[in-house]
Amino acid sequence: MKMRKMKMLMLSLILVTGVMTGCAEELDTMDSGMTVESAEGSGEEAPAEENGEEKETMENPEESEADAEENSTQEQEEAELAEEAKNSGESVVPENTSGLPSLNSFTATTLDGGSFSNENFADKDVTIINIWGTYCGPCQSEMPDLVAFAKSLPENVTLMTWCVDGAYEAESAKQILADAGLDSVTLVGGDGDLEALGNEIMYIPTTILVDSKGNIIGDALIGGRENLEADYTEAVNAALTALGKEKM
Repeated sequence: MKMRKMKMLMLSLILVTGVMTGCAEELDTMDSGMTVESAEGSGEEAPAEENGEEKETMENPEESEADAEENSTQEQEEAELAEEAKNSGESVVPENTSGLPSLNSFTATTLDGGSFSNENFADKDVTIINIWGTYCGPCQSEMPDLVAFAKSLPENVTLMTWCVDGAYEAESAKQILADAGLDSVTLVGGDGDLEALGNEIMYIPTTILVDSKGNIIGDALIGGRENLEADYTEAVNAALTALGKEKM
């Protein structure tokens, strides 16, 4: 009897141990499943994916730096080209939108019997040409203002005139200029681009600005000006800026 009871007791212990071991294994399986589900349901990426994101984040700054370097190089090249244009005396801005032809090639006679050509523009960065006539009242009225403005010009800017009827009214033109006190070169006629420009002039007074090569820069100033000094100063400064020169 005792042996039988001992066997029964040992068998019970074995069964209990097996049940407990199975529960433990089942528990481990449940914990593992909960862990995976928690990771999947939390919306968080796996560590490997996080590492990939960090790698991508590290690569982006490098691309940004490359783009910034490329932009910087492009800006530097543009600045060098602009500097070359300035040094060459070429007009970059403002453009000639008036439709008037530039004075790149011509020869002309002056009121005092001399000669003048496009090559004479080379002495100045900007030349202001006031186009007028002896029969034009507004032209004569602004002469004193022209004289005052001419006295304020820097060394690299000059003012001259073109009297469209000066070849026929020479004495009258000389008197008008003398009364105003304007001592400057005055053209009275010519050929080439000057003749072409004369054919396009619709109103007087008209004033244009040219660079050292005779290119018209900016728009023409047409008609008498209520505030000649302010308008002309603005036009001259725009031309000087276009040429990379210091403003007056």
